[in-house]
Amino acid sequence: MSKKRNKKKTKNNLKNLKWHINEWVVGRLTAPFYIEEGTPFRPEIIICLDMLTETIVQHKLIDPAGQPSTITSVLHEAFQNPMAGLPRKPGMIRIDNSQEAEEIRQMFPDIEVTVAPTPELDDVMDAFSSYHTEEGSIDTYFDNPLVSKEMIGNFFHAAKQFYQAAPWRWVKDYQVIKVDVPSLEIIDAYVSIMGNANESFGFIIFPSFEGFKSFISLSKEQPDPGKKFDLGTSIIAINFERGADFPLTTRKEISQNGWEVAGPNAYPWVLSLDRDKLQRPLSEEDMKLVEVCTLGLTSFLVKHRNIFTMDEGVQACETYTYGEIEVTLAAPPPLNEIDNWEEEEEDAQEIEPESIHELDHWLKEKILSCCSRRFSKKLTKAQMDFSNVEKSMELFVPWLVYHFSVDGKPLVDWYEKLARNELSQRVKSWLKAQKSAWLSLWEITDFVPGKSITLIDLLTGEKRTVIEKEASRYMEKWNVILARVVDYENKSLLAGVHHRMLSPLSGDDVVQSMKKRLRRKTNVSVDRLQNEKIGRFMIARWEEAVENNDINVHTAPIMQNTDGDVLLLTFDHYKLCKTTVKKVTEKLCSLEDAEFNPGDHSIVFLRKASKSSNMKEIVVGRVSFNKNNMIAESNSLERADKLKKQLQSALGQKIRFLSRTHEDPTFMIKNETFN
Repeated sequence: MSKKRNKKKTKNNLKNLKWHINEWVVGRLTAPFYIEEGTPFRPEIIICLDMLTETIVQHKLIDPAGQPSTITSVLHEAFQNPMAGLPRKPGMIRIDNSQEAEEIRQMFPDIEVTVAPTPELDDVMDAFSSYHTEEGSIDTYFDNPLVSKEMIGNFFHAAKQFYQAAPWRWVKDYQVIKVDVPSLEIIDAYVSIMGNANESFGFIIFPSFEGFKSFISLSKEQPDPGKKFDLGTSIIAINFERGADFPLTTRKEISQNGWEVAGPNAYPWVLSLDRDKLQRPLSEEDMKLVEVCTLGLTSFLVKHRNIFTMDEGVQACETYTYGEIEVTLAAPPPLNEIDNWEEEEEDAQEIEPESIHELDHWLKEKILSCCSRRFSKKLTKAQMDFSNVEKSMELFVPWLVYHFSVDGKPLVDWYEKLARNELSQRVKSWLKAQKSAWLSLWEITDFVPGKSITLIDLLTGEKRTVIEKEASRYMEKWNVILARVVDYENKSLLAGVHHRMLSPLSGDDVVQSMKKRLRRKTNVSVDRLQNEKIGRFMIARWEEAVENNDINVHTAPIMQNTDGDVLLLTFDHYKLCKTTVKKVTEKLCSLEDAEFNPGDHSIVFLRKASKSSNMKEIVVGRVSFNKNNMIAESNSLERADKLKKQLQSALGQKIRFLSRTHEDPTFMIKNETFN
């Protein structure tokens, strides 16, 4: 019995071996190289691979624009005149295309044909690719007779201007620009600027927005060694590289031709890549395209910088003419082209920020993004509630998200309804706290700079101590602010503040107007202040008071500190050199007039007050640290100069002065900074 079983097993193994040794793998692939004779083209290649001998028995290169060739004709040639071995037929053919498999079955019915993956042919293509990369390696800038030196020189000139403008300082890679160059048959292409992350500098031209989406999506995937490389689309990339990374012959060629570069790290390099990252030979049209795009982008991005740095919802479109070529640039692209992609991106980005302030900002963006496309026209009415939306953004956005009603509901309610299955418990808790908050008139009763502010609601009588690092440095006691306060996890936080404070007298005028409107002489209930109409009335009365203050002050008083200096918040920025924050702190704290403030880890510089003053000491300066940078603050130019001299005397070569900036002391929150 055992002998019979072994005999049958041996027979099956021989049968399997027979089929294996007679198998050919056949396929049609795109060649991993370009034919550069005449007009460059990337051929198709049909390969017949004998699995027994692991040799190519036949292959044929095909020009896609030429006469088509069939798999069966190449197989027939392989049977009759193989490139290796004697004429023969396989017992089985494996191919990954079902339609071509059927053609083989009809032409050669005596051969078994299976449809299955053909990874062996990919290995052959990899070998072809390695061979052509070695053979085709070049050490000159453009080894292409189709591209003239004049074209290269023009491109270098345009690239120098682009690099000097450095638009990556304000444009992020996802803020794409739509490009049309009709004379070069470029319609609805898109450009992404590289460099905002301080890694690669330049830009990429995508043939379509779909191509850009695929590129971004695939770039986020983890590399898979067993998977073919896929960019998602063909691209043309303009990179700026270090000259030292170029071959010596290339640098000589650039120098000999007088092609200008903006600096040693600004050598421009153009790459035209297929989807599988194979480099395409550059054509005359490619060079014309990169030249006009580079020139156009430089002008467009500098002129319309505000579109990329401010959320204004404004679109810019410009047409530039260079010779006979017109290039039209538009940013941001029309919403109907990017809406679906933004929704997909939002769905994929569900990682919540850790800090509560970041979570709040992240949620407001998600709510506005979710609702703005559905209620775009209705949301524009919210701007009418503020006289200057741009300056009031700190309060306008929370008002829009948590108070402004659209079809009877605030945006936060619409968002909770639309995303109810996606909200984490933490998000739900925060949104609940935000919905419980109210807009009111808060009097500043005390504050600790860099740490907290103590407030009392002049309408409800509620008291809160809010954690606020930045705004607490610019508060004035007994002044009144228009603000929202959120109570969350036993803490109170400011979540929307009007950019202008009012004096106690002006603030009281608004309080009286509100109580008259509410018909209350005593404290008001919180739920009444959560009414949208009451909130809108409060904003209007507040802005009227601000306007009246501005009108009544015909000659603005000169604000002075206790030394009689003109009040001007002054910030000197330093770089720490070969030292640490700890060492600098210890050195400064050893000075007679310096004290360490544990509240915000800053160093305060004090001076004895004059006899006429009620205070024993006055603060004349403050030093804080941000990583390896040091900032010295004072409230006048005179005090700033004295503090600067004192710091440089104490620290010497341990610090390097970088710049001086100023801020308007009348604003509670820093709005504008200038050198």
